[in-house]
Amino acid sequence: MKIVTIGCQHVQRIWRAARAVSRNDDAAWDCVQEAFLTALVVKRKIADEDAVAWLCGVARNHARHWTRGNERRLAAHERLAKQQRPRAPVDRLTLNDALAQLPATKRDAVVLRYLTRRTFAEVAEAQGITEAAAKARVRSGLAALRSALGAAVATALLATAAVAGVAPSLAQAAAGGAAPRWLPVTAVACLVVVATLLAWWPDRGTGSFVRGSAVDVSPIALLRDGQEPAVLPKPVAAQQRKARAVTVLKGVVADESGEPVVGAEVTVVADVGGMRPQFETPSPPLPPRSVRTGVDGAFVVDMVEGLYRVDAVAPDARRGTVKMALPLAGPIRVVVREVTRRDIVVRVIDPARVPVPNARIEIVASRRRRAQPYQFQGVTDARGELIAPSVGASYAIVRATAADGRCGWCAGHQLDTADAESIVLTVDRAGVLSGGLHGVPEDALADAVVVAHQRVWQVPYLPSIGWTHEAPVQAGRYRFDALPAGPYTLSLRSPAGVRLVLPPFSSGGTPLPNSLDAPRAAVASGAVTTCNLEVTPGGTIAGVVRTARGPVTGARVDVAFVPLRAYQSFGYRIQGAEIWRLESMPMAESPSPLVVRSALTGADGSYSVAGLPPGLHRVEVFARGLSYDRRDAVRVEDGEPVMLAHELARAGMLQIATSFSRIGVVRAGAPQPNWIAYLPLGEGMTVAGLEPGVHDIVALDAKRGFVRIGSATIEAGRTTWVDARGGGPVRVRGRVTGPAGPLAGASVANGYGWCGWTGSDGAFEFGLPFAATYVNAFLVRNGPLEWQFDFAPMHAREKRWSGELRMGDHAVALRTVDSDGAPVSAVWRLASARRTRGAPWLREGSGRTGANGYAGLENLSPGPYEGEVRFPNGVRAPVRFRVPAAAAVTVRAPAAGTLSIRARHNDRHGGRPTEGALVVVYVWSGDGPAPRDNNELTRRSVQRSGHTDRHGALRIQGCVAGTAVVHVFPPNSRRLDAMAIRRVTVVPNQTTALVVETGAAD
Repeated sequence: MKIVTIGCQHVQRIWRAARAVSRNDDAAWDCVQEAFLTALVVKRKIADEDAVAWLCGVARNHARHWTRGNERRLAAHERLAKQQRPRAPVDRLTLNDALAQLPATKRDAVVLRYLTRRTFAEVAEAQGITEAAAKARVRSGLAALRSALGAAVATALLATAAVAGVAPSLAQAAAGGAAPRWLPVTAVACLVVVATLLAWWPDRGTGSFVRGSAVDVSPIALLRDGQEPAVLPKPVAAQQRKARAVTVLKGVVADESGEPVVGAEVTVVADVGGMRPQFETPSPPLPPRSVRTGVDGAFVVDMVEGLYRVDAVAPDARRGTVKMALPLAGPIRVVVREVTRRDIVVRVIDPARVPVPNARIEIVASRRRRAQPYQFQGVTDARGELIAPSVGASYAIVRATAADGRCGWCAGHQLDTADAESIVLTVDRAGVLSGGLHGVPEDALADAVVVAHQRVWQVPYLPSIGWTHEAPVQAGRYRFDALPAGPYTLSLRSPAGVRLVLPPFSSGGTPLPNSLDAPRAAVASGAVTTCNLEVTPGGTIAGVVRTARGPVTGARVDVAFVPLRAYQSFGYRIQGAEIWRLESMPMAESPSPLVVRSALTGADGSYSVAGLPPGLHRVEVFARGLSYDRRDAVRVEDGEPVMLAHELARAGMLQIATSFSRIGVVRAGAPQPNWIAYLPLGEGMTVAGLEPGVHDIVALDAKRGFVRIGSATIEAGRTTWVDARGGGPVRVRGRVTGPAGPLAGASVANGYGWCGWTGSDGAFEFGLPFAATYVNAFLVRNGPLEWQFDFAPMHAREKRWSGELRMGDHAVALRTVDSDGAPVSAVWRLASARRTRGAPWLREGSGRTGANGYAGLENLSPGPYEGEVRFPNGVRAPVRFRVPAAAAVTVRAPAAGTLSIRARHNDRHGGRPTEGALVVVYVWSGDGPAPRDNNELTRRSVQRSGHTDRHGALRIQGCVAGTAVVHVFPPNSRRLDAMAIRRVTVVPNQTTALVVETGAAD
């Protein structure tokens, strides 16, 4: 708000006004903050010249209230001191331990109701439930707390709380008694009890945040307005941590054509950003906020600094999401699009290709950046089909079991693409897998278990999902009696520490040192498959996890055996630091048990991981609320134990807003970080398990190494908020302007990262950790268009850059019509045909024309543009124009026909349909007749693709009429020499049939 902006310029004057009344520096600052919050809540229209005087008056009023209350608190404190009531001997951790035994939902409800004095309505809002459910949750939580405390302890706590003046207190409620009449008089001592509990409270998740310092992360710290209870010295002082600054989030919800969306529901949700799944996930410090857009599609929400996700839902169910860190320089733009998730269609057949009804289907699929996999179970209908909602599922593994016991499974189907086909699964008789274990005496294999893994990816160094089957080892042999036919990987679990003897993993034909490959077995239907395994006594890593108070129970210990060079997400290291892939890897996918072995510490804090291969291992320790410990290059030899000792300390969390994609946190004085996190641009991250002390935030550059961009002081049991978007020695300032003046609400990115949105004056500002000596480009996205500005590289010693990003002066009206000339809404994609020296060029643009068939393309620079338009019937038409020659472009849906392709084998299986063949169709879209050279035709064409079904058929509707070249690849092959090429002419409004013979599958 404008009044807050003016007040920030005269904050010292407002503070002096409050200080003159309260005569307390800290209290005066609290009154200044209350004055600003009052201005945000009241939103009264005040003239600019009266704004400072109004804020000074509000601050003085708050100071008067504080002074009167402080005098009453001092008097109450003196009366309590004179009474000298005897205090019952109570263990200060008793209440904490009892609360810790409650379920998280009940514990939070009790804490919010009795320690933060919230109403039941506020408890319900904070937990996202109804008020009646909140009351029931508090009642059940108190009953469980009374049971955990016991009558004697509850009575002692009640006596202590009575002296402290808790009204109503959690101990009072736990004991189930009534509050004495004199109890409310001594409410000031409640803060003493709460502060004492905070000092002893173990780490329990996260809570509120502050600006420039840290606040408590325990449930008790979830106080109203995000403020921490005061730590009261004698006699009494109002010491409060400053809450994070309140900022205003402004935005606009628009559709793909750039038109504002009226009445869209906008929800702002606190987000943790990128975070490694093994750590405890912090609870959002603030409940979600929801508003609706106005007639101009705009919305305004008052929030505090932090990481957030903005979800917008249009009245017609179109959705859009934007992640960002507050504060921002200007408004954001949320583009809503139609949700086009395809359902998962599974067809179950037998070897004779007859549909199998009433077959039980199990589906497990990973969803990008989701902590839980997608799971679905169902039964096929009379046609042998099952339809399951995709819910954004990606790669999936599916297995089916018929009513007569026949079974089958398949894996690796990608379900989140527009051309995803149905899953065809064949069920047949189960197979048998058995074998012997050789290399050790039979008694060394006591209680050993062989595990067969059905996984999407069988490579041990690719995280995956799937199922497992177990078979005990008896007399040196194992046997799986009923496994669905297909490939499996095997692992061994042995309490005695026996391991499998495995070869190293090969990448490109070269064995990788310090690696291993998984044993594989291909189970045939109705047959017995034999796979003998060689075993030997392995190494052991054992240790004890402790804190200064004693052993740590339930800590997770991961032991990883990874290659010594970069490979996928395991062992991937840059300049000695491990890479955490937080931007792409699905969190639900787990590594192979051959690569990562896990154990939990016992009551004495000890753990043991046996059966390890010889080589260098990485050991990581994760404990709730405690510091993260890691040991690299722990050498293990067969038959020899390695003992480790892990001394953990109470830890804190760090939440970072950053404009860089490769971020690390290093303890001050350390040579380099243990890890570098790869993040989605602009989303920030949360780091858990940091030891107290000063930590530096560094960015990684391929040439310069690690560059410091910020620092933070971590406190135990607290979460620290740091805005590192301005970090680095190089300051970048600029403006984005168009023909009508400054361009507000445009997102700006640099080659090193993402910086945010432009303000009302089109200005942006951010920092770079180093000069852009080899990449100096800015990306500007305005609505559906993203532009790139190329500049000369900066000098290595350059410390600042300033300039103006001038958009183009031209506009083009894109119009889409059907074959009859009537307006139709269609999806368009566009890009610059070539770069123009000294001018911005369009990297990409995509959107949808409105119901009237129009879409306005603004701020275009001179030059050629090309793309395509996809019409509702599936036909695609090219679009090409040159600016400034064209002011309006009309794209008519071309005449289209249907292309029916049938593929069959031409080898010894001659005549059998080719199922799963990839078909790519290139239709000539240039001017004039199609060239005779097929390669020349494919360069200027509209492309369509798909896979043949179980009959070897593929039907492409809406195929543009004209000359086309068809490429057909056999299943599981992309070799050019196995590709079949056919040239065909698609006739409008007719079905063109084509039969293609393919080679044998690889």
